[in-house]
Amino acid sequence: KADPEEMERVQEFKIGDWVCIRPFLTSTKYGLGSVTLGSIGIVYCIRPDSSLLIELSYLPTSWHCEPEEVEHVVPFRVRNKLV
Repeated sequence: KADPEEMERVQEFKIGDWVCIRPFLTSTKYGLGSVTLGSIGIVYCIRPDSSLLIELSYLPTSWHCEPEEVEHVVPFRVRNKLV
């Protein structure tokens, strides 16, 4: 049985969170495809296996990734609009 203290959980994400694809990834579990490292996207779906689907403005479909391949970012505003 695993010791809970040994099982450090990766950051918890929820749908709607803004995330950045980690800029120094050398590989990803499901592949990068047309994804640019350092891109900012939004968590669209959390799958039953805890993997994530990320919406990126320049992709026609969501990008499938593991939680450790992205990190939280703070949403930003442009001319008083949340972007």
